[in-house]
Amino acid sequence: MTSALPRRTVLGQGAALLALAAGGVPFAARAQSKRNAPAQGPAAPLSPQDHEDIARVEQYLNGITTLEARFSQIVERGAPLTGAFYIKRPGKLRFQYDPPARIQIVADGKQVTYYDADTDQISQLPTGLTAAKFLVSPRISLSGELIVTKVDREGGMLHIATVQARAPNEGQVVLSFSDKPLQLQRWTVIDSRNRAVSVTLTNLKLGGALRDDLFVFTDPDPNRAGRFRP
Repeated sequence: MTSALPRRTVLGQGAALLALAAGGVPFAARAQSKRNAPAQGPAAPLSPQDHEDIARVEQYLNGITTLEARFSQIVERGAPLTGAFYIKRPGKLRFQYDPPARIQIVADGKQVTYYDADTDQISQLPTGLTAAKFLVSPRISLSGELIVTKVDREGGMLHIATVQARAPNEGQVVLSFSDKPLQLQRWTVIDSRNRAVSVTLTNLKLGGALRDDLFVFTDPDPNRAGRFRP
């Protein structure tokens, strides 16, 4: 029998995943005063091998048209949550949580919608203001708006740490790939207070057909139109 998770655990993880769903830095981190943010210092110089691996990762990510996977999400001091994850580039993604959580996160190409059925809570933001921007952009680049600060290789894994160029002290996103063949395995968002949200993918399927209605949020309350404001 599946035991119920505390409400604040489910809500906290859902909100964290919406923040992550890519500029990548959680909302809480953006709200921190810069004087409270840890100084990360300048990025170490990247080696020719680092640049080669970054180029391989960009090529891999830009080659994704559709992706379907299982995900496991862990927030510090929180119970793991699981579910199904879908991408249809450009612009579209969906996180569908397993019970007991009743949360959906849907990007339809214009905005990201977070919905919690238990509280009837809806939040919406333009995709460009969320971490979803990175996952589903028409062209994914690890330069320009993002800065790669470190590339690590360990145990057949490739880890690439990035920060936002305009706010390098507000947190970082670490992308983790298995190598040979290259495959996205995990991403971890670390905010300015060193709090982490980690999402691990399993059973990845690339290039399959995905229904368009997966990426459409249908409000279960027909009377909400006209009174809800994102």
